[in-house]
Formats: sequence, C-alpha cells, structure tokens
Amino acid sequence: PKSASDAPDGNIVEKGGAAQRLRQDFAISQATRKLYTCTSCAAGSALSSNLFADSNTAITAGLLGAADAAERTNLINWVRGADNKDNEDSNGVSTDIRARIHGDLLHSRPAVVNYNRYGNDNDIMVYYGTNGGVFHAVKGGQADTDGGEKWGMVFPEFFGKLKRLRDNSPDISTTASKPYFADGAVSVYQKDADDDGKLVATKGDKVYLYVGMRRGGRFAYALDVSDPGDATNAADPKFLWKIDNSTAGFEELGQTWSTLRPARIRAVADDPVVIFGAGYDPENEDAL
Repeated sequence: PKSASDAPDGNIVEKGGAAQRLRQDFAISQATRKLYTCTSCAAGSALSSNLFADSNTAITAGLLGAADAAERTNLINWVRGADNKDNEDSNGVSTDIRARIHGDLLHSRPAVVNYNRYGNDNDIMVYYGTNGGVFHAVKGGQADTDGGEKWGMVFPEFFGKLKRLRDNSPDISTTASKPYFADGAVSVYQKDADDDGKLVATKGDKVYLYVGMRRGGRFAYALDVSDPGDATNAADPKFLWKIDNSTAGFEELGQTWSTLRPARIRAVADDPVVIFGAGYDPENEDAL
C-alpha cells in the first residue's frame, strides 16, 4: 500500500537499505544530490564538471525525448528524485523525494572497495548500477551514517530511455520490452603503489571501475574512483574512457554482458588491460 511514512523496514518493499537513505538524505530537496553525467568528457576529467542537472544545457530536450523545455526540466528533476509525476507519497508536494527513487538491481553485481585509509572496516564504497537509470556510489561500512549515496551517474546513452520511466508507459510487452540501464557486473582494478594496505589517491594508489551494461547497451565505461572522499571532502570520480560499437575497432561489439576483467600482460608495462567477450547480439533473444 502507498504510505507517506518512511518507517523502518517492514512489509512495504520500498522501505530500507540504500533507497531509504536516499529518501532520508534528500527528503525535502534534491538540489545537493551529486548526480553526474558525461556529455563532453575528456580522459581524466572530473565528473563533477558534468552535472546531471537542469543547469547543464548540453542535456537537451531532444536528447531526453522531451516535448519542450518544461518537460525537460521536470524529467531531469524527476531522475534526481523529485516527486513531480505521480505524487508517489500521496502528500501533494511535487518537490519532495519520490518513493520509488531506487531502481531494481537485477544483474549488476556490486563492486565493494575497502580503501582502509584509517585502518578500520568503515572506509568502504559500494558501486553498482540499477534499472532506474542511475549508477550509484554508496558509502559502505557499519557507522550509523553509512549506506548513503555519495554520488551517482546517468550515462548519456540512457537519456532517451528516462522519459519512459517517468511516464510509466508504454507497458512492458512483446513490442515494448523492459528498459535496461547499467545492468551489468562491475569489476575493479586496484593498485596499492607502496603496498601499505591502504588506498590513498595522493600517494599514487589507483582504483578503477569497469562497468558493463548487459541488456543496457552496446558500450562500457571505465571510471577512476581512486579518491572516494571522506567526511569533510567530496569524492572526486573521473572519467577514464568508454567504448561502444562506434569506436574504431569495436564496430561489432554487442551488448556488454561479459564481465570486463582487468589483467596485466607483458605487452603493457604499467597499465592494466581489460579482457571481455565481444558481446551479445540483441537480435538473437526474445523481446522480454
């Protein structure tokens, strides 16, 4: 049943976990939510310079499939969490947080990184995608404040799918299959430069993420999350690269179901390589 209450876990599925933290942290306004995209990213550039927000004019109504500027603004704010479509919490307010802020985590196997900068088990980040359109970076650990989203990312390849989520139409059918987003496994490369058991960006340590999309698309992203931030400093995720079927040499890349496995080979002295399958042909599966 619908409920305006955010009571602890119970028989209402939408309550608890990271979704509960999102609703608590951004209950009244989502203006401070750190949600990024990558409309014009250079290798090594900070995601913080590419916001998924109404102020980013590179996110056009056309890219979102919006009819006009007003729908564009509403759609962006809805993805950020605003309850401006179906009044999901039944309170008549369109700017507070919507109940279904967190999409289904169907096949995206979360990547867990213990940075261990303070010698305890609370310096943990969890990275995963959902079929709500957002790739999430959530603070792990056991402290009372853990479980909250540090930042999220909306890959630009998904812009055209977001309107269907907000409209909740068309229904899933043989002619309109379920929309998938960052639904693949997330793999991690870690480099502890001085072998001290701590991952500290300022000391040259590295943490890279490799994100496959599964049915979400024929592309993959690599992100630098070496600096996860802390209680006083914001996280500093960076764009490393992406490949898709328009990338030279990857024209036959299919849907990226295969986990992108980082490895070291003799031919490349310093950096890791990523080994993965060539992809899944979407023409050879049923519509659902």
